[in-house]
Amino acid sequence: MIILTSLYRSLFTSFDYLGFWLYAVFDLMAAGPLFAVSLSAKVCAITLGVYGVLFHIIIICIFVRLIPTEGIEL
Repeated sequence: MIILTSLYRSLFTSFDYLGFWLYAVFDLMAAGPLFAVSLSAKVCAITLGVYGVLFHIIIICIFVRLIPTEGIEL
């Protein structure tokens, strides 16, 4: 029961969300230095930055119940 992916608060699902959060944090850290290079690196930096910011906004909306947990597709 603890590692079922279909359960909202299972251990496996928590590790999955932790991984996505780490991706978002890494994207925000990597986006800054990429702005100083070529045009293609700037496009990549904007993409990484948008993902990092939007992920955190969505997580905050879930925490303050603006997005109900029933609305999350499992």
